[in-house]
Amino acid sequence: MTEDEESYGLYTTTYEYDLIGNRTAIIKTNNETDKVAEYRKYVYNESSQVVSAKIYDGKKTEVPATVITMEAINATGRLVAVKDGLTHVSVFPVNIATMSDWIDSRPIANTNPHEYTLYSK
Repeated sequence: MTEDEESYGLYTTTYEYDLIGNRTAIIKTNNETDKVAEYRKYVYNESSQVVSAKIYDGKKTEVPATVITMEAINATGRLVAVKDGLTHVSVFPVNIATMSDWIDSRPIANTNPHEYTLYSK
């Protein structure tokens, strides 16, 4: 099922949904070249939670994406996930005093990830 397209300037964005209304794809097409500039594909479990996502950046590569549930974060005992908006979840350590160390580790997260970062891999 495809929703109406949104066309703004250079790109048209098309949305696809499964039969129960979960958004399964976002496709951004260049209006001048008619080539796909970006797409995102989502897979859901039986509870309609995203279990995998693939992002294509228009360069014939897929960008890896990690999807983890709030329940999985909270089950670590080290991190807490809190829904703080309609579509936003904040994650912070149980021991809030360690938050600054985690934040400071961002520049080296790919090569030497903080222990909290490893929970989301």
